Amino acid sequence: MDKRHLLEEEHQRQALKEFNNLQSMKELVDWELFRPLLEEVFGPPRTSGPGRRPWDSLLIFRSLLLGVMNSLSDEQLQYMLLDRTSFKPFAGLHSKDQVPDQKTLWKYRNMLSQSGRLDELVALFKEQLAAHGDRLQTGTLVDSSVVQVPRQRNSREENAVIKSGEVPSDWKEKLHKLYPKDTEERWFKKNGVSHFGYKNHIAVDRATKVITNWEVSPAHVHDSQAFEVLLDAHPPKGHEVYADSVYRSKERLSGLRKKGFKPRITYKAKRGQPLRSHQIALNHSYSKVRCRVEHVFGAMKNERKARSMTCLGFNRSRVWIGLGNLCYNIKRLRYLERSAVSL
Repeated sequence: MDKRHLLEEEHQRQALKEFNNLQSMKELVDWELFRPLLEEVFGPPRTSGPGRRPWDSLLIFRSLLLGVMNSLSDEQLQYMLLDRTSFKPFAGLHSKDQVPDQKTLWKYRNMLSQSGRLDELVALFKEQLAAHGDRLQTGTLVDSSVVQVPRQRNSREENAVIKSGEVPSDWKEKLHKLYPKDTEERWFKKNGVSHFGYKNHIAVDRATKVITNWEVSPAHVHDSQAFEVLLDAHPPKGHEVYADSVYRSKERLSGLRKKGFKPRITYKAKRGQPLRSHQIALNHSYSKVRCRVEHVFGAMKNERKARSMTCLGFNRSRVWIGLGNLCYNIKRLRYLERSAVSL
């Protein structure tokens, strides 16, 4: 066997660091900002007493982010934390440390979903973005995207009961039928294609393409229902809002102007009423800006690949989608920092 050079492993680590995006993300984010809130959700650390010490809250939080970034189930995430060299340092583990098992990961994610504190975690990172000098008031782009979940094979009668807000009676009696079911997901058809799952509604900053606000709903909820929730309550004077024609209505345009917004919502032709030339020109100019929100959805789908979300229930799915939006913002901050350095 050939002898290894004393510095060979160090050279290998340094070479790997150049390609390891996770390491640069870990160094860029001030993770301690999240600790006080996470300890309120997961419980304060215990340093004495019988039994094993609880897991560090930041270690669990970063592990959950890794699962969302890579669309991993809890079982797959446990394996990757054991196997992948780049995952361990990001989570805060050393080579010979024990890793949280799949049941532990599920338990902590469930605690986060039951706490309802995820919005506060995302807001903390927005404060860090502002601290880095990124202005998030340059205009707002609003849109939504369907997040697919595994399709459920229910009978027509069962679907009718679910749509009415109830649970089929035989499911209550046979819990093995109820546990793998999600009664809060809905079907949604767009351009003749049926989708099943939830919608990720987002508001994106025009200049930085950072997600500034977000909301989750079942897939059948109309996009316009989450519009007002996504907008800043106190916009700067003349703040522009870009959206496609599905959000357009006379009441909405009037309401936006009263609040100080400048609506830039595309026109939609009606039957027997084609668009006029100036409306076509405005649509073209609005779309040049509005398309930037499609870049956000494209980036998230390309990085996490086209895999279905495996969570059951609205609250757990909202946590999964919200953590995905947070992961995108962290990666976006990394890109903005690198772009600023190269200028």
